Amino acid sequence: MNNCQLVSKQASRVGHRCPSLGIGPLLDSRKTDTQATLLESMETEAKVLAPDKELHAAAEGKLVALEECARQMIYAAEVHASEVDKMLRRPGAVERQSR
Repeated sequence: MNNCQLVSKQASRVGHRCPSLGIGPLLDSRKTDTQATLLESMETEAKVLAPDKELHAAAEGKLVALEECARQMIYAAEVHASEVDKMLRRPGAVERQSR
């Protein structure tokens, strides 16, 4: 189940209606270089993390199930960003390469 479906399900469970989740512009730049693709992935992850954090803040202390759903989405995004960051490092490097 994707994030939009999870949020919609949680919101409708507590009686809220969700606005239309129309498809936005594609963010793919069509680059084929691996490092460029990973950097693009990090940039996209940062952009999509903001609404998840806003959702968490709005639900915090009010709607526990929705708050937990938002927390899980944030966790998944942060883990993914961490994994991509590790892929961008040179062998043996431990410092973060991006952000």
